[in-house]
Amino acid sequence: MTFLGFLKVFKGEKKVYNDLPSSDMESEQTLLKGNSNDILSYSKKSSKIHQVALISGCIALILLSAWGLFSLYNTATYYVAQSHNSPEKFAAPIYPSCSCGGTTVAEAKRRGCIFTPLAIAWLPPHCIDMELSNTFDKEGPGPNGEWDYWSDINKTRRLTREEVGDLADYNGVFYSTQDWHVTHCVYTWMKHYRSKWTGVTIERRSNGLDHISHCKDVLKIRGGLQEIKTVAGIALDADDPGRSEL
Repeated sequence: MTFLGFLKVFKGEKKVYNDLPSSDMESEQTLLKGNSNDILSYSKKSSKIHQVALISGCIALILLSAWGLFSLYNTATYYVAQSHNSPEKFAAPIYPSCSCGGTTVAEAKRRGCIFTPLAIAWLPPHCIDMELSNTFDKEGPGPNGEWDYWSDINKTRRLTREEVGDLADYNGVFYSTQDWHVTHCVYTWMKHYRSKWTGVTIERRSNGLDHISHCKDVLKIRGGLQEIKTVAGIALDADDPGRSEL
C-alpha cells in the first residue's frame, strides 16, 4: 500500500475490515442471550438445591436432638423408678378400705362386716370373694371339708368357725396345720387373680410383697402337711399389717 493509500484509509475513505452480516450478528446476540438464560436457570436450580439441602440438614439435626433428649429422659426416668420402686420401699396401691373399724366383733357386725377364715379377718362385703371363700372353707380334711382349728399347739380343744371369728374380741389366736397355711396362701393368690373380673378389693395386709414373701417361706417349711405349724390372730382392721400368720 502506498503512503497515499494509507492516508485514505486513515481518513475513513476505505475500511480495512468488513462488517458482519446482520444475520450473523443476530445469531451471535441470540447465542449470547441463550447462554445468559442457561446460566441464570442453572443458578436458580443450584440455589434451590442448596436451600433443600440446608432445610433437610436442619430437620435431621432437630430430629437427632429430639431423639437424644428422649433417650436421656427415658434413661433418667428408669433409674429414678428403680431407686424408688425397690422391694424395700414398695408401697401397696391405695384401694377402698377393708377395715371394719372399732374394736369388737359386735361393732364389725353392725357395720355389715363378715368373718372369713381365708382372710383371717372380718371384712366389709366389697373385700370378700364369697364364692372363693366358701370353697376354701370346704378344702379341709373334715367330713364336709371343714378345717381343723385348735385352741393351742397341743390340740387341747377344737374351735368352731364361729369361735375362731370371736377371737378378735380379745386378741386370741388359733392353731392349725401346715396344710391349712399352704392352702390359705394359694387361695389368697387366687383371690388376687380373680379380682381382675370380680372387682373385689384385696385387703391391704395381704396385698403386698411382704405377704408373698411370707407365703414363699411357708412353702419351704419341711415336715408333714398335717403337723401343727400355724398360729394366727383375727383382724378387725385388715388395712393394718399387724399380726396375722406366724
